[in-house]
Amino acid sequence: MSCSEGQIESLQFRFYTADEVRSLSVRQITNELAFDKLTGRGVDSGLHDVSLGLNSEKDLCGHCGLDFFSCPGHFGHIEFAKPVFNPMFFDLLYKLMRSFCFGCFHLYTVDYLAAALHYLGAPAYALPGKPKQTDLSELEGVTPSELRALGLRVLAARPRTPCKLCCSRAWVLRHANKQQLLLRPVSENARQRSTKAEAAQNEDEEGVNILLEMEDPRLMPHCSTSTDETKHMFVDTAFVDKELEIEQNAMLESVRGEIQNMLLFCRGSKEACLLPETARRMLRCLWMNDAISLSLLIPMLCSASKQHKYATDIFFMETVLISPSLCRLPRYVGGLAYEHPETAVYSRVVKRAQCLAQIVQFINQQSASADSNPEQSINADVSALSNLVDGNSTGRAEGALKLASLLLQAAVNGLFDSNTATIPTGLESKSGVGAGVRLPGLRQRLEKKEGLFRMHMMGKRVNYACRSVISPDPNLDVTEVGVPLFFARKLTFPVPVTKFNLDRLRQLVINGPDKYPGARSLQTPDGRLLLLAPGTSDQSVRRRTVVARRLTPLSADSTGIPYIVHRHLMEGDMLLMNRQPTLHRPSMQAHRVRIIYSSGAKTLRMHYSNCRAYNADFDGDEMNGHLVQSYAGQAEQEILAAVPHHYLVPKDGSPLAGLIQDHVIAAVKLTMRDRFFDHSDYMDLVYHSVRSVFNVSRRSGNGPPNLITLPPAIMWPKKLWTGKQVISTLLMNLTPVGLPFLNATLRGRRTKAELWSGAAPGQPTPLSDVDVVVCDGYLASGMLDKAHIGSSTGGLVHCVYEAYGPESAAHLLNGINLLANELLKFTAFTMGIKDMLLSTEADADRTRRFENLKDLGLCAFADAFELTTDQLTERKVRQLYRKAHFAPSTDQTLCKRMAQLDLAMKNRLKRAQDAVCDSAIPNGLYVGFPENNLQLMVHVGAKGGMVNAQQMSVALGQIELEGRRVPLMLSGRSLPSFPPYDVRPRAGGMCTHRFLTSLPPQELFFHSMAGRDGLVDTAVKTSRSGYLQRSAIKHLEDLSIQYDGTVRDSGKNIIQFRYGDDGIDVCQSSFLQQAGLNLFADNAALFNHRWHSSTAEEDPARARLIEQNPLPRPLQMVADQVGVQRQMLIHESMPHRKISRLIRKAHQAKVVFDEIAEKQKQLSEYELLNDTLPPPPCSAAAELRQLCVAKLISAQAPPGDPVGLLAAQSVGEPSTQMTLNTFHFAGRGEMNVTLGIPRLREILMSGSSQTSTPCMEVPVRPSAAAHRSCMQIAKRMYKLKLVEAIQLPISERVDYASDSCTLHFQLLPRSAYAERSLIKPARVLRFLERVLFSDLARRLDRELRDQGKTTLIRSFALAALARQQRIGSSALDGAGADGDANEMEPGTTKTRARDEWNEDDGHEAVRRRRMEAEAEDEPGGHLSRGQIIDLDEAIGINDEVEDDAEAAELRELGVDPECVRDEDDEISENETNDRAVGGSKSNKRRLVPHKSQTLGKAAVVGPSNMKDDTGLLDDVEEHVDEDDVELPLEDVDIENGNKAAVDLELEAESRCTFVTRLHARFSRYDFDRSKTPTWARLTICMFDPKEGRISIDLKTLVTRIVNRSVVSSVPGIEKVIVDKSNQSEWMYRVEGVNLIEMMRYPDVFDLSRLYTNNICVMNQTYGIEAARAAIQKEVSSVFGHYGIYVNPRHLSLIADYMTKSGCYRAFNRMSFRAHPSPLQQMSFETVTSALKATIQDDRTDPLVSPSASLVVGRLVQNCGTNCFDLFQKLQC
Repeated sequence: MSCSEGQIESLQFRFYTADEVRSLSVRQITNELAFDKLTGRGVDSGLHDVSLGLNSEKDLCGHCGLDFFSCPGHFGHIEFAKPVFNPMFFDLLYKLMRSFCFGCFHLYTVDYLAAALHYLGAPAYALPGKPKQTDLSELEGVTPSELRALGLRVLAARPRTPCKLCCSRAWVLRHANKQQLLLRPVSENARQRSTKAEAAQNEDEEGVNILLEMEDPRLMPHCSTSTDETKHMFVDTAFVDKELEIEQNAMLESVRGEIQNMLLFCRGSKEACLLPETARRMLRCLWMNDAISLSLLIPMLCSASKQHKYATDIFFMETVLISPSLCRLPRYVGGLAYEHPETAVYSRVVKRAQCLAQIVQFINQQSASADSNPEQSINADVSALSNLVDGNSTGRAEGALKLASLLLQAAVNGLFDSNTATIPTGLESKSGVGAGVRLPGLRQRLEKKEGLFRMHMMGKRVNYACRSVISPDPNLDVTEVGVPLFFARKLTFPVPVTKFNLDRLRQLVINGPDKYPGARSLQTPDGRLLLLAPGTSDQSVRRRTVVARRLTPLSADSTGIPYIVHRHLMEGDMLLMNRQPTLHRPSMQAHRVRIIYSSGAKTLRMHYSNCRAYNADFDGDEMNGHLVQSYAGQAEQEILAAVPHHYLVPKDGSPLAGLIQDHVIAAVKLTMRDRFFDHSDYMDLVYHSVRSVFNVSRRSGNGPPNLITLPPAIMWPKKLWTGKQVISTLLMNLTPVGLPFLNATLRGRRTKAELWSGAAPGQPTPLSDVDVVVCDGYLASGMLDKAHIGSSTGGLVHCVYEAYGPESAAHLLNGINLLANELLKFTAFTMGIKDMLLSTEADADRTRRFENLKDLGLCAFADAFELTTDQLTERKVRQLYRKAHFAPSTDQTLCKRMAQLDLAMKNRLKRAQDAVCDSAIPNGLYVGFPENNLQLMVHVGAKGGMVNAQQMSVALGQIELEGRRVPLMLSGRSLPSFPPYDVRPRAGGMCTHRFLTSLPPQELFFHSMAGRDGLVDTAVKTSRSGYLQRSAIKHLEDLSIQYDGTVRDSGKNIIQFRYGDDGIDVCQSSFLQQAGLNLFADNAALFNHRWHSSTAEEDPARARLIEQNPLPRPLQMVADQVGVQRQMLIHESMPHRKISRLIRKAHQAKVVFDEIAEKQKQLSEYELLNDTLPPPPCSAAAELRQLCVAKLISAQAPPGDPVGLLAAQSVGEPSTQMTLNTFHFAGRGEMNVTLGIPRLREILMSGSSQTSTPCMEVPVRPSAAAHRSCMQIAKRMYKLKLVEAIQLPISERVDYASDSCTLHFQLLPRSAYAERSLIKPARVLRFLERVLFSDLARRLDRELRDQGKTTLIRSFALAALARQQRIGSSALDGAGADGDANEMEPGTTKTRARDEWNEDDGHEAVRRRRMEAEAEDEPGGHLSRGQIIDLDEAIGINDEVEDDAEAAELRELGVDPECVRDEDDEISENETNDRAVGGSKSNKRRLVPHKSQTLGKAAVVGPSNMKDDTGLLDDVEEHVDEDDVELPLEDVDIENGNKAAVDLELEAESRCTFVTRLHARFSRYDFDRSKTPTWARLTICMFDPKEGRISIDLKTLVTRIVNRSVVSSVPGIEKVIVDKSNQSEWMYRVEGVNLIEMMRYPDVFDLSRLYTNNICVMNQTYGIEAARAAIQKEVSSVFGHYGIYVNPRHLSLIADYMTKSGCYRAFNRMSFRAHPSPLQQMSFETVTSALKATIQDDRTDPLVSPSASLVVGRLVQNCGTNCFDLFQKLQC
């Protein structure tokens, strides 16, 4: 820890040495007891010894003599007689013990280790061998932390081969619950096999023999005597001392002796226990030999070498430091003291340490006096432990020592982690230690939300704060908060006494704490705090008066520290308000205090315009108020954190505060036409509207401003003012002095002009009073609805904010608020039943239309199920509906029907319901607009929406749950009151009733279901979105803008060279678009004055800023367009000649602008970015360009802005508005794409290469040939399932005479799927033979084995196979002799059926049985995305098995595995030679049986492990015409080398033989021999010798296999859709990802625009910049689906952070390991893991990040107003 000036500057962790522990300790603890039961005081040398601190207020400390409140507490320690493992780094110790040789004590030589050490900076002589060039190239550019992790990983994962340096055998290590190390040497047989395998591997490597002949650099003579500077960086020079060398040699000999003893003990496959003392000596020997390598791999060893003689000693502990008693005070309940859990853990350690010490003492006495009585008096516990081990006294003592060491290690582990403190199984009864209660260790006390780190170090308690329920108060200003007098007396603010406030502070002190305003305490210059006497008695007043007289201002003789009076909270103070959860920056705002003097008030009062910022309402929400205790903090709150400065939300720069409900209605009524006021009412309204302006003037001390009033609009017969004049008066008076009045033209967006004018839609509506027009501060036209005074972008309040600043916008909100309050006092507004009623004609029309909806369900059902009108019978509809309801997941056709039915029903219902609502509202209402107050509220945005009005007056409409109609129960009903499979809309959730006339029970239940679904969804998604935001915040919280314009983290690493690529603050970018530029043009003089845009030539600094902030090309185009349009505006009357000249100039500017736009369209993106700007087309455009550049300069984000936090909050806060699980259809067709929180978690948190719904899209080239090829490619990529190619159900015929079952497969004609796929029926038939029947054979075996018929069937299989072969040989005309002859010739092998292998067949049976078991254990589900069916590769069998498993089974049969391997090698060599000889023969009939026998091996191959080379088969089929003869399955090489046709009949017999040999029960197979086969039959024998017939439902079994079988597919592609919605550019949309497949067609697709939502694939294919753009696009599309806009600057920062290291890293625990701040890592998750990594890597935290600063209690330095220092030039 580095400190200066009382501030912690940096923090680093390390372990105390044993000597340091003893020096820190004041008492060694040897007694396990804490308190004396009689006196209640701490026991001497116990865990609450008086030297460790005090437990009560009565005593004095036994060490320092201070009392309870002054004593800081003191440490104690526990001594261990033998060292124990350090539990924090036991994992690292375990890896280290497996990484070196126990013979030479050098690190093993493994791959990548030398290269990793080379890049870490190790000298050449310290490397474990010469690094390979391949390893060096692979590890180039890898970070040091990753190199260290790789080195430790490859060392720990090294195979158990002998050491290359000394040829010593390897040892096998394991640990038991991190309490003891058990080891045994590798057996000789395994050692020989590993040596042989390693030698064979080395022979294949180039240059390995040369490396083996060279000596290891670490064994060269110069290593021990080298004086290289690099070596002295890691190794202390004390190692060269001769005495130390003698000591080390003695240590080496002793360790080797102990290893020999363990080797003798391990005979007979026993395991030896490695004691910590022995392990420590072994690691010391390793440190002597490989100190440099260890220091580089484990940096903490380098720093530990400065405090320890041997750095590896930090893996062991000899002492334990005990915390002071103050940190573990006992708890008193009912007068009884209960120990703190930490004290109980220490007690267990002390008890077992003392037991171990007594055993060690006993052993030492035995070794000192061998003739003494071993049965001398020892502790009873030691005797009990020593009796556990059989043997002599020495053996029992050694056994007791091991057991005591184990128990002590378990107790020490409990200090760190209670999960590793469990006693090993079987030792509880022997040791007398039970399981008991698991006491929390350090890890349990630190981890999780309730741990010490997050609860007490990150979350600190604060003073000077209040909390209460909030209530509304419209009489407050929008910037104020009403604080009850109850809180005002409790909260205090420190005020130093000066000569200017002396009298006022004396009076406050005299008033005291109970009289308001008063003071509660007084701080003297010497630091003492005096509490003022409460009460109103004379004595109390006199005491306070005496204290008040002592107040004096600073003088020349004073110490420089004034008196400080802690006065009450007063009006005008700034109070920081907050409501949890703090989702974004506006959740904490500073409000000006207004005291509520009511004695019974206890709630905080707020104006409801700020509710949106806090996401609060007034239904019991509570908020916190924090009073900052310094004038600097008060100033920062008033200037930076006040409510007006949070008017815009950082998410997208849109307004956040605004008026709602009654205030909107009042504003509309005030600004409507024909609203007049007399002089008294006008002046009264003006007085209330400008109250906040006068309040500001009064606080500033400038005096009252000059009030501007307007002349009346009507002079006779009575002077009257309009409501618009009242607003105009307010606009003129809030304009800052010296600035021109506002000009604005704002289009109406809420209220439709047709409603006011009565014109039909589309007709012109002049003077409709909907558009707001402000000319020089005068409201000439328009009504102020929610779009102008609410939280809407581009409204009147927003324009005032942009033109005059946040204070003026707050004045406008306050003025309209107070105007509305005053107007509502004499202008009532309410809503009645008449506003919801429909006219008689409209209500009758509504009833008629809803009655016609009964037949709409049948129409939608016909659309979804593709039925005609004749097929819509009740029975047919119910039957199809039931099938679709219970459709299996594998039947995609039926599964789609339910979704299609929902879609068709919703589309038809939406059109019908919209027609009813349009006819009823507004024309069918009983009271029309604007007299209808309900419609007035809806249209002006005061409350509710059109859907609410429709539900009240027309109908509730369709109820949806998670975007779908009400689901069906198992009975086929949505509710018990409906018949099964009712297609009427009412049964699916369509509610035709309304709230006005009440709801029937069914519709009320449906409505309640939707409400409950929303509640559950909200409750579930809160935790998901909260964790998402927390993960993003913890990663991005230290990112801020620096003074050079870059965005950096706490480690000064650059994330962005310029924030958002343009450096613009998000809140200042709202008006940089066409609507905003119109405002700039209307108020050019105003903005020129504010932004000083005309002083660029005079000010060189501003000219340099303009040069650094060039005008972007898109903004230049918009500015030119607006300038050209405004060239026609006429602001004053002028003669006809000037008007003509102005029109001519406007036309010329329009021509110039069109030419510029056309030229820019022809430029590429790179040319647009680097080309100079064209000249402006007109003077108005030039002026507008100048204003835009000035705006860009003034809108730059300030240095110190925490943009990382803002980006995380901007993504996390709107995620709460999204549903949890959402899928939608992308493009045309049904392509599911994950949206909502699941998709955000995929992108931002998981970062996995596997997405839930991957998809691709690529444009098709605009040519006829590309369009034709595109359709063919779509057919080729179509995933054709078997259910689409054969007729279901499969027919079944049982022959009871022969006990057989024949399955008939009827193939559909090609026309059934020709529009979707290119597959032909012949291909489908081959799929049946090679894949389907193979899978059926495997499933049939599994069913038979489950029924326990394996043995009977196996014996039956031999006889059945023999009969089948006899029948087959007699059926062939003369073919049997040839077949027998062929079996004896070389090149052919006999193929057995799978059940033909018995245990008598030796190792071959073992091989086959293992392959069958593995094939049967594989999941039989349908193909995954990455699999293809390869019919040509399906005939092969993978005969490779694991050697160890095969050897185990061979030993069970009594066969020597080594002999079998030799025999296999010889047989394989002979077979190879035989095939070589047989392959030269050209007998055509000899090749056919060989082929069928090879095909017979496909019995163990199923759909789950096959691949489909669709390219090969499809290419073949594309070149074969319909009339061509079908080619055979394999091409046969003939003697002349040309392809020849194989005899079709013999080929057919070969295929039949292949199928029948797949299983012993497949007795016969036949198929259609025509060119376009239509059927296939398979006969299965059902005979059972014991029961007569097996009971298996073959039809169901085959149907299940058929439903999941896929005939043709492309890897990774599930579905293809050709989107033709845009005829000029077709879009090829793919569900799945396979970019390599798409790149095969560069002439068809525009591959430069190929895109996939899989970010990892984009990174691997196009690079990290493409992945960065994909992240930004995907997150934006997720929010865009819900209508949420997040500024691209936030998304670009997130994308840059996730790709800053050159790879895609998400916001998770793994990527957070590379963060520069260790304390920030600990504040996220897994505190102990981050702590261990920090210590291991010897990292230092500079305490720059916010989390690190909070932990140590210092101000955050890298953001906000603390990112800079102020210097004042002092006068000399």
